[in-house]
Amino acid sequence: SGQIYDFSTNQSGENVTFAGNIEPTDTYYAVYPYDPSAIIDGETITTVLPADQIAVKGSFADGANVTVAKTSNAILSFKNVAGLIQFEITRSDISAVTFEAKNGQKAAGKVSVAVSDTPTWSAPEGVSEVTLSASEGAFEPGVYYMAVLPQKYEGFAITLTNNAGATYS
Repeated sequence: SGQIYDFSTNQSGENVTFAGNIEPTDTYYAVYPYDPSAIIDGETITTVLPADQIAVKGSFADGANVTVAKTSNAILSFKNVAGLIQFEITRSDISAVTFEAKNGQKAAGKVSVAVSDTPTWSAPEGVSEVTLSASEGAFEPGVYYMAVLPQKYEGFAITLTNNAGATYS
């Protein structure tokens, strides 16, 4: 089982430099967002894709788009684990959007990721629902993204909840 280290950066963009302290080893594994309870076992990282996400207009929730990387030269090329569902809110009274996978499929939760050029995942302790909630009151009209486990879904439901508690599917 590998050691978990926390790194930080004050940059954004395609190429950034991280700062932190690590013990030297032949191969390094990385996961974003930082998860102090993550487990590294061989080439598998177990972490959490959150089922409860806070909406960010034009983007995905902070810490929801799980990515992993592996390197032997300290240059990390992160690969997405999550997929993104894009949708547009046109009303000003919607407080939450819930995606529910059907037929026992998992959409989020505890996930084990085999780190490779194309990461593969399993989620035996996953959950079928992901809820994106407005940070305050209601969504502003615009485009939003919800992070879910990527797969061919065998049926799903999307439910909108308004400020009065009414739901629309």
